[in-house]
Amino acid sequence: PGVTLKDISWPTPSRLKRGETVFYGYEGSPEWVVTLAIDPNVPAGTYPITLSAFWILCDGTCVPASQQFETSLTVSPTAPEPVVSQSVRKAKSLLPLSVSGGEATINHENLLVRLPIHKMDDVQKIVLFPEQGGVFAVEQVPLWEWQDDELILSIYSSADATDILTKGKQFVGLCQIITPSRTVTYSFDVPYEAHSRLTFQEPSWKQVNIPEEMA
Repeated sequence: PGVTLKDISWPTPSRLKRGETVFYGYEGSPEWVVTLAIDPNVPAGTYPITLSAFWILCDGTCVPASQQFETSLTVSPTAPEPVVSQSVRKAKSLLPLSVSGGEATINHENLLVRLPIHKMDDVQKIVLFPEQGGVFAVEQVPLWEWQDDELILSIYSSADATDILTKGKQFVGLCQIITPSRTVTYSFDVPYEAHSRLTFQEPSWKQVNIPEEMA
């Protein structure tokens, strides 16, 4: 009592391929940043914390897995200078940047997304990670262009995309921009506008809507 989970910050996933299946996931040892809210009336002391994690482990075949982790939380009557470990600093540095504003719509079977991201040079590829499943096939990569210093993305949508986005009224996900010198990931949560005037002028060069392994 008095200690509640405030937020779990997810690191940027990767597009992974196992056999003929493409999906979003993590490799190696990913780290999550978990923020707790402490009620000011909680007495000073050290409290045990148990974390339960559930995931899908894929190596040839995919199987569910789970594990419990135990740690402790020390509550002090004073406000000492916060100490941030190197691992927490690293985990925070890998979190996506958030953007505010934008919109999403479906125009002639293409999902169009407008994000207030300034133009970047020498973009090699852009990857979309949608939070809602079924909006488009995960093996696709979007086309892109900049209009008035905003990023416009276009990707072929699924047959169920309109119903999914209309029901949720929002399109939520990550946009990862890859250049020769850096990779930047942005998180977004934009309204779905069924009657938007957003358009996309499909370029005739370089960009093609093809699977990841061919991009």
